[in-house]
Amino acid sequence: MIILAVRGSINMKQARIIFTILIITLCTCCTFTSVSACTAIAVYSDNTLYGFNFDYPPVDMRFDICRYNNMKVFSTSFNRSNNYEPNLEFNEEGLFGVMLIVYPEEQGQTYLSTNEIFMPALVSMVRTEDRTEDILKNIQERKVVQYANVTLHDIFADIHGNTVIIEAKGDINNIIKNDKNFTVMTNFYNSSYKDTDLEDIQDVGSERYKIAYKYINENIDKFDVESAFECLSKVVQKPSFSSWPTQYSLVMDPVNKDIYFTIARDFDKVWKISLDNETIETYIGFDEYTIAHMPINGFTLSELENSNLDNFKTYEQSKSNNTVYIITIVTGVLVLTAVIALILIKKRKKSNTATH
Repeated sequence: MIILAVRGSINMKQARIIFTILIITLCTCCTFTSVSACTAIAVYSDNTLYGFNFDYPPVDMRFDICRYNNMKVFSTSFNRSNNYEPNLEFNEEGLFGVMLIVYPEEQGQTYLSTNEIFMPALVSMVRTEDRTEDILKNIQERKVVQYANVTLHDIFADIHGNTVIIEAKGDINNIIKNDKNFTVMTNFYNSSYKDTDLEDIQDVGSERYKIAYKYINENIDKFDVESAFECLSKVVQKPSFSSWPTQYSLVMDPVNKDIYFTIARDFDKVWKISLDNETIETYIGFDEYTIAHMPINGFTLSELENSNLDNFKTYEQSKSNNTVYIITIVTGVLVLTAVIALILIKKRKKSNTATH
């Protein structure tokens, strides 16, 4: 109908040109607006920090701390078709891994041939390894392939200053190691722009990539947890702009083994999780300070928002019980010491009386 309306006033050649422009415009809008999702950063400065924005349609998300053999791991997952699918893992040795959607999409497959491994399986290696080199050794003789219906690339970072991005495009594994003291990853293939000037990168998520890159580069000398959240806040996806808005933002400190996070783009309220102590606490922006044990099976963000730690086992109470226990033991020792001292004094007096 558009072409018929136009044909009355312009010729067929002009109508075709207009139609072509409309198609290109529609494709561009769909490519660069509706599908872009998630941003990951790794920064090595005075502080070593990792950051991540999870952009996805509104679903429930779960945070958990689990132990795999001798490795303690913090993980996040999201509800997809009533299944919680893991997307990020961060272990007590400082190794971090997360998967992001990447475009253009690959066809993917539902089965594995000899010496193949699915891209989504790589992040689970964080449960057993502590360096990015260990991840690379695990895939040295294997071809990484995309699973059907979802195309991903993964970023890994360790406490030793190493970052690696793994991409499966075509028949080869593309490995991009960091050549700077920071790395940014969004939704285009980093391997396609290795030698491209920053301003010349035009692809899905490239604007967020440039914003994060510039902010980190300008603030690298004083980059801290606050800076990391400031960076992530600059690249959030808002519901008014994207059908995949930012659901949470994470900042991980591998040195102190802490995880800081905000929910639904509210950077005025920051929560903190201790991987060492397995606790969660209010950190910034709350009326009162509360600290609680991480639930055995983790928690969903909706549970946290609804209860505000009220339904979690209070950590302070546990500490109080320990204190009472210690005081009781000390008091018992002191009383016992006093009794022994009195007995010795009486014996000495009797001995002196017998001598005289």
